[in-house]
Amino acid sequence: MDVPIYRFPDMIDYFDRKGITYNLTHDEIISFLSKNNYFFKLISYRKNFIKNHKDQYTNVSCELLSDLSVLDMQLRYLLMKMSLDLEHRIKTVILAEITENLNEDGYSIMGQFISTSKNPTKRKKDILGYSKYSKYSSSLYEKYKTHTSVWVAFETMSFGTLIDFIEFYLKYNTESSYHYLSNNLYAVKNIRNTAAHSSSLLNDIVGSKEKFNNTQLVTEYVYKKIPNKTSAKRKLNNLRIYDMTVIYIIYERLMPKGRTKMERKKEIYKFLVRARKENNLYIKHNQLNSIYAFFCKLILLK
Repeated sequence: MDVPIYRFPDMIDYFDRKGITYNLTHDEIISFLSKNNYFFKLISYRKNFIKNHKDQYTNVSCELLSDLSVLDMQLRYLLMKMSLDLEHRIKTVILAEITENLNEDGYSIMGQFISTSKNPTKRKKDILGYSKYSKYSSSLYEKYKTHTSVWVAFETMSFGTLIDFIEFYLKYNTESSYHYLSNNLYAVKNIRNTAAHSSSLLNDIVGSKEKFNNTQLVTEYVYKKIPNKTSAKRKLNNLRIYDMTVIYIIYERLMPKGRTKMERKKEIYKFLVRARKENNLYIKHNQLNSIYAFFCKLILLK
């Protein structure tokens, strides 16, 4: 289905037809949509609201959609920092375990990882393939393309391949201290990729879209903070809420005390305060308020 071309007057007409109110003049709206945000990004947040029998949204304004878009941007920047912190920390602790294993030379484990994959040829390319074409890491490729150690591989593989390796590693290393990461890192990957590509996180955060078997890591942490399991489970059935919950829990558990963790906590608290700055816009939207309360309990309750 072809998407129709929306000129600026068509965009304003869409707001009027859908009951989306605004306090700006038409010229001010056009200026905003041409300089601050673009139409399809802005209206994507309408998915969080229901429509009446006239196919119009109630109590939804351009100011509300704009505020959600600003919060979304700030949240993506914050979560991107957290995911990069976690990527570095994960590499550090897993490599430390491998280094301390006197029966491991760093090469055999990579051979096993490649040979046990469904497509060993593709897996080998995934480990070093990106570095071949990079001006920053092509020298690594040339030096280690025939014989790659785990230490080199961690410098060149994508985050997705890193997660596959860790799942492999935890499966065969029963004594690892990091088994709680298993089946949880894909949530971090989802958030990382979404943030990196500047895709929206808050544009469809209301409602239950999926049905998961929540991992033990998630259920133990969430149900301790939120005794109402029915309400919590309903929230966690939304993929965005689930993935953000996972990244927060892993960050809390895996990141050591120190300057980085302290800075991120400050940023999280700052974001929670900012999310209430335009509280008057959200008074009639109980579901969004309930989601906000969910994360406040998750983060602030001891």
